[in-house]
Amino acid sequence: MTTPARRCRARGCSLVLLIGLALSAGCTWRSAPTRFYVLAEVPRSTAAARSAEAGRGPTLGVGPITLPGYLERANIVTRRGEELDVADYDRWGEPLSDSV
Repeated sequence: MTTPARRCRARGCSLVLLIGLALSAGCTWRSAPTRFYVLAEVPRSTAAARSAEAGRGPTLGVGPITLPGYLERANIVTRRGEELDVADYDRWGEPLSDSV
C-alpha cells in the first residue's frame, strides 16, 4: 500500500530522471561540420601559356580590387539579386581580400 508521501516522492524522482535524460540528449547533439574553402588560380590554356612565354600578345593587368563590405567575413556569402545568404558551415580558409 502506497502512501501519498511515497507517491509524491516517486513522481519527483521520475521528473528528475526525465529532466536528466532530456538534458543528456541535448548534450549529444552534433552540428554539421564546418567546411573551409580557398580560391585557386585557374590553370592557363596551353595556347595562352605559349603566347605568354613567347612574349607575344597583349598583357592585361587588373587592379586594385575592392570587395563589398558584406564579403569581409569568415562565412561564405552568396547574393541573389537584393538578397544575401550567409552560409552557416561554409567558411573561407583565409580572408577573402588576401585571396583576390
